[in-house]
Amino acid sequence: MILVLAGTVEAVDRDDQPLGGLSAGASIGELAMVGVMHSVLATLRAVTDVRYVAIDAALLQKVTAPDSDYAYLRAHFDAAAQRRMTNAASGGPLPAIPVLAP
Repeated sequence: MILVLAGTVEAVDRDDQPLGGLSAGASIGELAMVGVMHSVLATLRAVTDVRYVAIDAALLQKVTAPDSDYAYLRAHFDAAAQRRMTNAASGGPLPAIPVLAP
């Protein structure tokens, strides 16, 4: 999963057609983190200078562990992920999981 901290990125499909833009606070790849999607749906390109952080599953588990200062994020992330999985199962849209990034 990638969190955009600053700047703007553009998402394009396999045919290089624009899908939209993402800016500070956006998360990318969270569907893979929660097991909803298993394939790449878009390619990202920096439109401006971008600062980002990449978070793998092991880091997410560590940060949201019960003894972590950020354990409260686990319930937030799990609830949002469950809503996305429910939407995906019913054929509904897949809105972004809101991730609180500075």
